[in-house]
Amino acid sequence: MLGKIFDALSGKKNLLDEARQQAVTMLMTDRRMFELVTRALKDEASQHIRERILGMDKEVNQQQRSVRKKVFEHLTFSRGQDLLQGLELTIAVIDLERIGDYNKNISELADIQSGKMNLGKHEGLLEEAVAVTSEMFDACMLAFSKQDMDSANLVMEKYQRISSLCDGTLAELVSLAQEKDSLPKDEVTLMLLLRHIKRVAAHLKNIASAIVNPYHRIGFRA
Repeated sequence: MLGKIFDALSGKKNLLDEARQQAVTMLMTDRRMFELVTRALKDEASQHIRERILGMDKEVNQQQRSVRKKVFEHLTFSRGQDLLQGLELTIAVIDLERIGDYNKNISELADIQSGKMNLGKHEGLLEEAVAVTSEMFDACMLAFSKQDMDSANLVMEKYQRISSLCDGTLAELVSLAQEKDSLPKDEVTLMLLLRHIKRVAAHLKNIASAIVNPYHRIGFRA
């Protein structure tokens, strides 16, 4: 588990330490991206915001490549020592890169929507999904940077709420579409948003699972 892994490296400066810090930076960037793109759902997305999101996504991608390079070099120079640590870290940055992609997808939806959505009774639901996912980011940051088991477990618990919330609403909207043979544009956008938000939450859950689970169960519940 990552907690045991990084305890062994405490105070030791090497490429794996640097890679870990870059992964933390990726998570911070993903968190900021999520704030920006979900704020754009309430207010029309500006060209400045769109360009900023694209720039941040490229930054996350570059950081992922850098982490993978440092892990590879560390394992090469150390003759394979810390192999498990390197494998788990490279898995984490894959999830971090995918979060950036889904944030970009949300930004694209906000751009296509071009204006505030009228969601009626589902307004509060979307706000809750965003709020719970934001809480997951905060807990995941603490879990990943401090190897905090309680925070990691909290992330995994909150994912269950997000999963239930998104799946239940999607089932409701699909049923409504079948009854009416169509759905208003805002509801269609909501369906896509919930899928993207759930995927962001799922990747945060995967990262947290590396703190509490053995290697073969990363990405799964304990």
